[in-house]
Amino acid sequence: MSNNNKISPEAKMVRIASVLIALAIIAICFGIARVEDTATKIIVFAAAAGLLFIGAIFVIVVVYAKYAQTHKRNYFLYDKKKKGDRPSSELNFEFIRGKVVDYMAMFKRGKKLYVGEIFMDTPWSIKAMKPLMCYELLYELSADGLDACRTFLGYGMECSRMFSEQLMQSGDASMAADIANFFSDYARDKGVAKEFLQYVSSKKEHIEKRVVEYTKNNIDKFVL
Repeated sequence: MSNNNKISPEAKMVRIASVLIALAIIAICFGIARVEDTATKIIVFAAAAGLLFIGAIFVIVVVYAKYAQTHKRNYFLYDKKKKGDRPSSELNFEFIRGKVVDYMAMFKRGKKLYVGEIFMDTPWSIKAMKPLMCYELLYELSADGLDACRTFLGYGMECSRMFSEQLMQSGDASMAADIANFFSDYARDKGVAKEFLQYVSSKKEHIEKRVVEYTKNNIDKFVL
């Protein structure tokens, strides 16, 4: 059965606002034409004002929703200077990485990045950004050294699960499995951190390629 005739939430809100405003007008007319007692008139006009106020709120919400729908911007494509979108063909690793780092800055307090928070869903977060943040954190580890790798692997299996899940969703099953194995091995042998550092260092080119491919293939999902 077709859902083409389904009423949108905005249309429902407009109908409700129309009913409320109509009731307010009726109440005002009734108060003027039929009510003689001053106290009763005040009550009727107050009720009408309340209905008008609530109806106005519904109208404002609908207008804002429509405005938001028509003014969404792509996080990677929108150019503030040009006030328009750049072609996705212009996206390269350096540019994408810079934007990802800027986005991740929202999860910092001082100089400390709260890794667990980057996977949380908030009203303003971009879900499609999660795999890119995983790649960025892995890319940074190759430069941060052995201590950083130990700290990362020390986050344990919950971090392993989140990283593997996001990399799998990006289509990188091989790297997802590798990361999960390193976390598992580190729980038994802390010396694995050295191998992990060598691994992420050797995967820099792979990460650069995957970041660009994933971003371009999912460009419509990076909308604010």
